[in-house]
Amino acid sequence: MTPDGNINLQITNFNSPPDGAFAVRTAAVAARLARKFNAPEIAGVVEAFLKRQGDGLLKGGIHTPNHRWVMSAALASLDELYPQDPRYRRRAEQWLAEGIDIDTDGQYTERSSGTYNIVVNQSLVQIADKLGKPALLDAVRKNLASVFQLLDHGDELVTDISTRQDQFTKVDIGGYWYPLAYLAWKDSNPVYAHLARKYADRHAPTSYLLLEPKLALDGARTEAPPDTYRHVFAGLQVARIRRGPRSATVFGQRTSRFLAVRNGDSVLRAIRFATGFFGKGQFLPASGLRQQDGGFQLTQTLSGPYFQPFENRQVGMDFDRTRRERRQTEVCQLTQSAMIQERDWGIELVIEAKGTDEVPTLIELNFREGGQFEGQGLVAIEGAPESRYLAKGTAAYTVGQDRLRIGPGLHEHRWIDVRGAEPRLPGPSLLLTGFTPFRQILRIEWI
Repeated sequence: MTPDGNINLQITNFNSPPDGAFAVRTAAVAARLARKFNAPEIAGVVEAFLKRQGDGLLKGGIHTPNHRWVMSAALASLDELYPQDPRYRRRAEQWLAEGIDIDTDGQYTERSSGTYNIVVNQSLVQIADKLGKPALLDAVRKNLASVFQLLDHGDELVTDISTRQDQFTKVDIGGYWYPLAYLAWKDSNPVYAHLARKYADRHAPTSYLLLEPKLALDGARTEAPPDTYRHVFAGLQVARIRRGPRSATVFGQRTSRFLAVRNGDSVLRAIRFATGFFGKGQFLPASGLRQQDGGFQLTQTLSGPYFQPFENRQVGMDFDRTRRERRQTEVCQLTQSAMIQERDWGIELVIEAKGTDEVPTLIELNFREGGQFEGQGLVAIEGAPESRYLAKGTAAYTVGQDRLRIGPGLHEHRWIDVRGAEPRLPGPSLLLTGFTPFRQILRIEWI
């Protein structure tokens, strides 16, 4: 412990009040158990740690949004244990006065569906319970409603929206056990109860059940969450389509991975495309998610100018700074777009790039590891053993009993990278190649 009453998380954070707050939340549970089961020796040891750590929390700062609520939950735990010291509650109230950072889509600032949204929900439930602030639970309910629209087959969460280290990771909803169990009890909510009961064996700490037997939810009515829906997150610019084990997610901003599709365990985790247009042709939809003809339209417009000289002006090393001041000529334009529509058989994707001719185009379909490609139009790629060109016809990707079929293929050039594109994603991929003017209609079939 540092002189300030903090701890070091030696992989990254030093003299860290927030990491102390995480430790306090755990140690406070031990202190409560020691009191409940009359273990004064343990209570004494834990109390010394908690009060020293509490000194750090009373003055310490944070460096990520969720830390405000972790700190507040730790302070609430200290207030519960030592109510005679009013400083803990006052300090928690300082953080809470900032207001909870939840948006209209039900997401907290970090949009971390696999990690930090869980941390925030746990913290807000603890604060609400220990400081008598039930209104904080409304944010938790709103986030859980959002989480249910991000559930895939096997209760797996869409983590692509995250701004933290859980982005693109495979995580299930089990980590939400505590807020689900608490609100299942408080609200008599059968969907919360279903998920809390389902994941209790893996995620319910025995210590919590000893302190709060109500969280076992014995006899609670249960009901599975909805698995058939179509939902648009307007703020996130994300659309979700789910039909049982089959789903699609469309991303309208912030990422080159604009579409993911799955059929059970067969997962097409990302579709991207790029053109070799002046080294900046990676498709990054800038116009947002536009609903059109029952589908979703994404668009990006690019220009590639050449620059004329100044008259009677020396530039020297300042060339780059003066680009915007120069007269432009031979300006090339390129419009890139993707149209995504749900069909009875799966997802139809229309990719277009037009405006300047003869620009090489590359479509990348990247799959989760563990499956096998099949198809007569597959062509091996030198230097990329996991990937294949899809030259013609269709290809299937099969994992167990689940399969996705994609086609038709296209193979007009052999470049597997185009200048300015992001590095290819690791894992098995199908590549389609062509030139502008480019229009490819892809069928992604759930079979």
